[in-house]
Amino acid sequence: PLVRGRRDCHGAARAKRRSQHGEQQRQTTIPHVVTIGRAPARQLKLDQALGTRERCYPASRTTRKDERVKAIFFMRHGGPEVLQYGDVSDPQPGRGELLVDVHAASVNAADTKLRAGGYGAVSQLPCVPGRDFSGVVAALGDGVTGLQVGDAVFGVCDRGQEGAYAERLAIKAAIVARKPDELSHAQCAALALAGLTALISIEDTLALAPGERVLIQGGAGGVAGFAIQIARHLGARVITTASAPNHDYVRQLGADEVIDYRTEDFTQKLAGLD
Repeated sequence: PLVRGRRDCHGAARAKRRSQHGEQQRQTTIPHVVTIGRAPARQLKLDQALGTRERCYPASRTTRKDERVKAIFFMRHGGPEVLQYGDVSDPQPGRGELLVDVHAASVNAADTKLRAGGYGAVSQLPCVPGRDFSGVVAALGDGVTGLQVGDAVFGVCDRGQEGAYAERLAIKAAIVARKPDELSHAQCAALALAGLTALISIEDTLALAPGERVLIQGGAGGVAGFAIQIARHLGARVITTASAPNHDYVRQLGADEVIDYRTEDFTQKLAGLD
């Protein structure tokens, strides 16, 4: 599951003292998204949409090559116990890249596999995991157009790149999107990788058309949940599988027909799917 973190925003005096040392300590962790960052108390805001506390960072910041940032990282492969929280080098944007102050980062199964060594040994340590992020542009590399410092953006790291579990992330400007005003940073970080996977599968691979019938397995899952909504938006008739407790949920997402995979065999009920 995704994991949402939040910090205690109360106590301006305490926050001010911590910010003078260039850091704030993270506290309680609750499901869905990890919020990462640092800011004086006057720059904190309460996100009403999800009931989470999120960071409102400065629109501009001078970067130094010797500056350190806070991050979650590992020095060896293994279970969750290998994760550490501490200082890493401040990333610098190259040509065509943005430096993003990360407000929220989601946790995906791929992050777990990376940490465990499932993709092989990482080439550089410490390794900062994380692919999904949402945040605010802090600096522009040479050649970047169409975005400016202070813009809210979100996205997924490029193939082979990690690093969203940190206060800052350098990433290609071409692969980020503007954050919609109606969505919080936590929501954008949660939808990036799963949503993009669903979008590519439904629109590009299947090229689903209005009126077609499609079966989406495991409708209550992350990718499948987005796929149901996309397919319904495209005008398809959506059939999905889910356990009984999740039937109402997948119907709310847009499923026209739900099959209980625990009691029914979908291969016996369905035929002629597009």
